[in-house]
Amino acid sequence: MRERTMLKIGEFARVAQVSIATLRHYDQCGLLKPNELDPDTGYRYYSLDQLARLNRILALKELGFSLEQVAHLLEKDLSLEQLRGMFTLKQAQTQQMTHAPCRPDSPDRTGGKNASIRCNFETGESLARRLHTRPHPHHH
Repeated sequence: MRERTMLKIGEFARVAQVSIATLRHYDQCGLLKPNELDPDTGYRYYSLDQLARLNRILALKELGFSLEQVAHLLEKDLSLEQLRGMFTLKQAQTQQMTHAPCRPDSPDRTGGKNASIRCNFETGESLARRLHTRPHPHHH
């Protein structure tokens, strides 16, 4: 049986190209718990298997979802195709928002803590529902 390589938080952060603070925050939020926690030292240990989940979190954040929305979307285990569809729908919805005081077309992708997301917090959930609602094949 192959033993799983465990990395200390700093090593995992380097491999993943994120900060230690980010990993600690994701742990506190419940998004990415370490595989092991040393009860004596409190050291967090991660496995390389956890990179896939971390990359999914980072991709969803890059799309502009809040951590709360990311947690909800991770539970659904969406495919890459579904995520792309969500992004396309989310972009269209954001562009249609005319009553919102924020500027979703801001050239700074992270400016204002993703103001377009704050304007329509439920976008992620409604899009997730749409993605999981598919037409039945017997409807012609």
